[in-house]
Amino acid sequence: MVSRELLSAGLTTDAGMGEVTVKPQAHKGERLDVAVKVTQEWGMTHLVIDHSALLPYLERTHALLPFGGEETCLDMDAALGEILDEG
Repeated sequence: MVSRELLSAGLTTDAGMGEVTVKPQAHKGERLDVAVKVTQEWGMTHLVIDHSALLPYLERTHALLPFGGEETCLDMDAALGEILDEG
């Protein structure tokens, strides 16, 4: 998972370090993307997200739940345990 805070920072500047980085990418014709790169021992994943789609998503989710609020609403360990128990 990539945090909304990291995605938000990557809208305007290089963000992240180590395994996960996010940065804006400008293209000719004024199109702007956000590149997400995840590097692990076994390889790398490179995802490109349209800036004009990511910005409204971040704005809407922040209005519903401010950045950092996930921990107060969801017990990730319990949720993951339920998913793994169902398998």
